Amino acid sequence: LAIALYCFGHYGNAASTWKVALQFGVGFSTALLVTSQVMKACCSTQFWTSALQLPDAERKETAKEWV
Repeated sequence: LAIALYCFGHYGNAASTWKVALQFGVGFSTALLVTSQVMKACCSTQFWTSALQLPDAERKETAKEWV
């Protein structure tokens, strides 16, 4: 997870797969694989249903009143 978050938080040369692999002491392919697996997990339906809660109509109205 740390490798993927590092990649997501950097851009340009800082996020190159080679530099990420050296930073974390893993292989080049491992850095690619880990980032890909984290993205697959975040995009899965199981993750969305268990970790994310979309607001219902009541919460939306409460938020509108608060703003």
